Amino acid sequence: MIVFDFNHIEGCTQSFIHALLSKPIRDFRETAFNNLLYQNANQDVKKIISIVYRYMQESLDE
Repeated sequence: MIVFDFNHIEGCTQSFIHALLSKPIRDFRETAFNNLLYQNANQDVKKIISIVYRYMQESLDE
């Protein structure tokens, strides 16, 4: 399990989250989806993480 703690983070860009997550998701696929945990993320950050997850899932399905 890898925990990303977004405590005191007010916002981030989609490109940052994509850079953070894309390689582990490409390399480990379901293992990454099941073992990456996000703590203390506000609604804006959660929305961006969700967008990147959907994008990555779609790109892996192609």
